[in-house]
Amino acid sequence: MSSRQLLKGLPEDADLRRADSLAREIFSDVANKWALLIIEALGERTLRFSELRNEVEGVSHKMLTQNLRMLERNGL
Repeated sequence: MSSRQLLKGLPEDADLRRADSLAREIFSDVANKWALLIIEALGERTLRFSELRNEVEGVSHKMLTQNLRMLERNGL
């Protein structure tokens, strides 16, 4: 089965190829530098804010807060 056939069954809001899709909006948020590092760190275990900040080297308090809020808003 080709990828085009698989994508045909998806609802419009789940199609990354569509500019107005919800999936594309979420993907663009999650695909930033800090979000990927945060997701990776949290994939292993639950961390407190300060533990997560120490785990993700170089992230500022502000950027960690913004990215955590964005990830939570997107259901991650």
